[in-house]
This record gives sequence, C-alpha cells and structure tokens, in this order.
Amino acid sequence: MYRAGHSKWSTRGWTYQEAVFSRRCVIFTDDQVFFQCGCMTYAEEIIQDFANCEGVLSPIFERISYEDSDIGIYLPRSWKFMTNLEAYSKRELTYDSDALRAMEGIFSFYAQLVPSVEQYWGLPLRWVGCQLSNLEEKNVYYVAKSKHNDVVGAVLWAMLWEPAWSGVNISKTGFARRDGFPTWSWSGWKVGVRWNFLENVKYLEKSFTAPLFVETTAGGLVEVKDALARSLNSGKSYATLGLTHMLRITTVAFDLPFIERTPFRPTTSWAKSHSFPTRCKSQHWVNKEDHPGEGKWTHFVVQKNIETSERGLVWSLDLTRGGAATSSDLALDTDNNANPMTLRCIVISYDYGMIVQCSSGISKRVGLLRFEGEFFENGRISTDEYGHRDDSVVWPWTDSVQSKDLRDHFPGIERTVRLG
Repeated sequence: MYRAGHSKWSTRGWTYQEAVFSRRCVIFTDDQVFFQCGCMTYAEEIIQDFANCEGVLSPIFERISYEDSDIGIYLPRSWKFMTNLEAYSKRELTYDSDALRAMEGIFSFYAQLVPSVEQYWGLPLRWVGCQLSNLEEKNVYYVAKSKHNDVVGAVLWAMLWEPAWSGVNISKTGFARRDGFPTWSWSGWKVGVRWNFLENVKYLEKSFTAPLFVETTAGGLVEVKDALARSLNSGKSYATLGLTHMLRITTVAFDLPFIERTPFRPTTSWAKSHSFPTRCKSQHWVNKEDHPGEGKWTHFVVQKNIETSERGLVWSLDLTRGGAATSSDLALDTDNNANPMTLRCIVISYDYGMIVQCSSGISKRVGLLRFEGEFFENGRISTDEYGHRDDSVVWPWTDSVQSKDLRDHFPGIERTVRLG
C-alpha cells in the first residue's frame, strides 16, 4: 500500500484527476498488484479466496463519487472540494502555468453539481464547497446550501488556507511562489495547503462580508457575486472573460508594530521544550558571528505590554512563506522602507486577518493573523494546546484585561486595498 500511494505517478499533478475519476484502478508495483473501485480496495498479498474475502483496505486514492450518498450518513460530494484541493496541492508540476490547468476536469465536475461549486483561481465561490465541519454536524451543510449566493463570504473564508506544516521539511529559504498567480490563493504558492474547520457556526449564519471586486483587463471592476460565479461556468479562460487575478477589497486595515524576540515557552509542563509560536510560522535565523552556520531562531510577533514589558498580550504571525524571515519580509511598504517594523493586516473574517505587504500600490499576502491573542509573562505563554484553561488562575493580573482581541487594542481604519 505504501509503495502504491507513494509512487512517482502518485506525486504528479497531472495524474491526480486520473486517480479520483477512475471507477476502477489496477495498480502494479514491483512486488504485487492492487485493485480499487468505488466500494473496496484489495491487495494481492492478502487475498486467499477472492469470493470469500471480507477484508477491505483503506483507499489508495481518494475518489470522486458519481452520486450523492444519503445525507443522513455522509456529507454530499461538494464538501470534498477542499479535500481534493489539499491533496492536489501536495503534488508536483513541471510547469507552474499548469497549476490550475491540471485541475480543470475536477473544477468542471464541481461546477456542474446542484448546487454548483464554482471557483476563482482555485478558491471555491460557494459555501457548499468549503470544508466547514466534521461529519457529525450535518445541519451546517443545510445552512451553507441556504447561503448559495453569498459568494463574497465563501471566497473570503476560503482565503484562510495555510501551508500544511505537518510533515513538511521547510528550508531556510521557505516556500517558492508561482509567478502569474495571486498570492491570496493557494495556487500562487508551491506548497501543500490545508483548511481548518469553521470554528463557529454563527460565522456561517452571519458570514463576514466586505465590498469585493475583480479588476478587468480593460481597467474596470466586476463585483464578486452570483453573476460572476455563474459566468465562470462558460468554460472560457479568465483572459477571454477579461478578468485578472487582481482583487479590490474595502475593509478595516490595521498598521501594527511588530518586534523580534526569543521564542515564548508554554506554561504547561508536558510541552516546555516547545516554543510558541511554532518555529515554521514566523521565524528568523540569527547567525553567530564567530561560528558561521551556527545560530538561533527568533520570532516576529505583535506584542501589547500591560503595565510592564515583561507581561501582556501577544499575537502570533502565521507566515505563508515559511523558512527564515527578516523584518523586510513583513514591512508594509517595500517602496520607501518607511516604518520597517510595522506590518499591515486587513480584516477578511470575524477572527482572522491577512498580513499583506505593499509594493507599487499592490498588496500581496504575507501570512495570516488570528485576532485572539495569548497572555504572556516573563517569557512564558499561557496555553495548553487544548484550550482548557483559566488565564486568571495562571496569572491573576489577566482579570483586569477585558479583551484579548487585537482589534480592541490597536486602532484600525477602513481602506480600499488592491490585492494581487
């Protein structure tokens, strides 16, 4: 099973559609044969009597079903959209320009479902195409279905993708970009991605929205709404439709001071060897001057001191690029190098903002920032990774802090941002 699932064929982008659309697959490896169809997977080495064999292995490749199952047991096919994106994003392409072309069959399949799931530069434009909950919350699907025309809410939530850090070997140079693709989409980065589940159903019922437009090749604007989504079903390319990957969004923006500091340590005893934030997300490698190649990791964070510099609130920066960052990778204005230790965060959901960097009037994604902060004191962070804690028990002074939301501690201003 391992050899079949990790063969060269299994790592190539253009072969992904072959695997998920095939009703039956016969896979030949160096030592045995595997068979997979819609209801079972068999390995040659474990079959003694095929007619009486009851053992079924886990699927080697995720398939796309040709019909919806009972909604009382399984979620509909549309909710596999992001699962397909996550799996495909981990595959390799020879040419960056094929990042979306190699998924056109899958995109067409989802666009023809009822209700449909259209996409723009790889992000779903419908809530029913978003990975919102686990299988035990089927009522969420019906809420998503009722909000079919909330195209802005769906695509903004879909922008909350992040690199699939687990099992990824991140070099100091970080993940590479794909030229010609937007930074706000996973398709603009050479990295496997993931989406977390929607944390609160009320965020779906009253989804976050903001004026959002697509810039056209003629210099005009097209509003992101149901009509735009339906026009993408024509099969015509973005260029033929006169659409670009440039978005124009009007939302609250925060220009935030950030600092570089040594990693925090959790207050929990079981994880004292771990740092916060995690090393891969917002780090800087500092070389030792007298020992080239040796050094230490530091972190970039937004920090709000309370009464003293040794305690307060801290917000982690989840940098999309990974690898070793410098302050110039975060500074909001790369043209003038003004305020080199200030970053810009634009609000795109109720609990997250997108960190952007501006150059020549175009803002590009740098990372994400969660608005709920964490308390710290003397280099320790108040967290146990499970969310079961009372901060006031750890540090009584936290009782006087009314909110951990970043927006309650820093001023924001509404801006129109060109997002590319």
